[in-house]
Amino acid sequence: MFKTVSEAKANLNAIVATDELIFLTKNGKTISSLVPYELFQEMYRAWKDLQYRKAIVRAKVIHAGNTDGLVSDEELDALLNQYES
Repeated sequence: MFKTVSEAKANLNAIVATDELIFLTKNGKTISSLVPYELFQEMYRAWKDLQYRKAIVRAKVIHAGNTDGLVSDEELDALLNQYES
C-alpha cells in the first residue's frame, strides 16, 4: 500500500496497527517504507544467513589459495551457488 508522508502522519496509529507493508511517497516518489516487525525479523534473519554463507565461501576461497580473500560480488555469487548445490 502506498501512502503520502502527510497521510502517514495523519493516520500513523491506524497504519502501524496493520500488518501491511507501507511505502511512503513524497512528491510522487517512493522515499521509505514501514515494515511490520515480524516481516522485518524474517528479512533480517535471511540477510544474516546470507552474510554467514558469504563468509564461509570467502573462507573456502582463502583456504584454496587466494590468500587475500578478495572476491568480486559476481564471483562470490557464483561460488555461493556452487557450494550450495
